[in-house]
Amino acid sequence: MKTILVGTDYTATGNRAVRYAAEMAFQYKARLVVVHATQLMLVTEAPMELSYVLDAMEASDHKKMLLLENNLKRKYDMRLKITTEVQTGFVADIIQNKSHQHHPDLIVMGMPQLDFFSQKILGTAGLNILSKIDTPILIVPELARFKALKKIVLAADGLSIKSKKGLNFITDILSSTATSLSYLHIKDDLYPGFLKPYWNKLHQTFGSSPSQVHEVSAISGKTAQIIQDWSKKHKADWVIAVARERNIFWNLFHESISKKLAYLSQIPVLLIHDK
Repeated sequence: MKTILVGTDYTATGNRAVRYAAEMAFQYKARLVVVHATQLMLVTEAPMELSYVLDAMEASDHKKMLLLENNLKRKYDMRLKITTEVQTGFVADIIQNKSHQHHPDLIVMGMPQLDFFSQKILGTAGLNILSKIDTPILIVPELARFKALKKIVLAADGLSIKSKKGLNFITDILSSTATSLSYLHIKDDLYPGFLKPYWNKLHQTFGSSPSQVHEVSAISGKTAQIIQDWSKKHKADWVIAVARERNIFWNLFHESISKKLAYLSQIPVLLIHDK
């Protein structure tokens, strides 16, 4: 892992994500890129007033970023390579641009504790960004603290992982650390033998074995909760979910398991795009 990009909005949630990303970058000797998007929400018909407000917001955001950068450099005693950038625009667009510029191996985003209405209506920047790029995105829950990875769980759905970046990232983590990989499959089929080629392919890709495969029975509408509870019980440090692309009709009647998991989980969730 060479580069980690993290977005912050300077809220407590955003700054916790920065601290998590900084600890991870320090642990794995990676470069840290911290990005903030200045977003103008004010609507006005006066161009001069708009320009004044925007200049003031940009100046304030640059000051906050400088303070954040100085705090990080002081904490890590200049042993962590840090790049900070502030740009005006939409979060998803700026993260996408910075991703093309810096080629991060991982993007880290914070996840605030949202109520049901906020989850349905507002969504999150991390999940919106996922639709624009194929870099793995780590969603960090509000109370999560970084610790050296020992165990990660892949929520296996019987479908192949197409993302080369996602596969390479997982392989790199497993080969460069003492991290173990387990698979959790929510069993809702009557013919589990049909999954044997799927498991064989995963074992070949990640160097795992059948003993690392776990299956639990499905409960309608509870898949994300089952994954969360099982991962927490087995002390997983991360949960990996593949964000599958669905057609518009599927989206009208169903909600993405990966999206539910990102909102629900008290454990960081690594989202891999289905590309």
